[in-house]
Amino acid sequence: MKYNYKRLSCGKDENGKRILIDEHRKIMEEYIGRKLTRYEVVHHINGNKKDNRIENLQLMTLSEHSRIHQKGKVLSKEHRNKLSSSLKHRVGNKRNKTKDDILKIVLKYKELKSYRKVDRIFNLKNGTTGNIIRGKTYYDYQPLIKEILNK
Repeated sequence: MKYNYKRLSCGKDENGKRILIDEHRKIMEEYIGRKLTRYEVVHHINGNKKDNRIENLQLMTLSEHSRIHQKGKVLSKEHRNKLSSSLKHRVGNKRNKTKDDILKIVLKYKELKSYRKVDRIFNLKNGTTGNIIRGKTYYDYQPLIKEILNK
């Protein structure tokens, strides 16, 4: 699959591998004066992925962007069912950990001080441990989490 966006080189990482960034994202970051989050999308208003003038770029959330590109499309019943079942699975995964699971995750994080390592140890999706520790998920356990981390 061909990558259609203009890319810029931002130097090299510690292994000597080039770091690339999409030009339209860099332009938007400079325009708004901050880094974009991974949940923010820069949409090309006229549809031309090579036209990176700021007038042609619009910052939006991932869900807003999906809505724009899905507007007017008709999905087959099979495809709708597939999407529906994948979303049900996703929603079900958000709260499937017991209090003991959360305690183990928090204690392992306290020991290792690395979200990613804990995610790998417990076979979690990237970012799950960070979301738990920062209170984005399982916020009802936050007093307990804070108590453990502050001991």
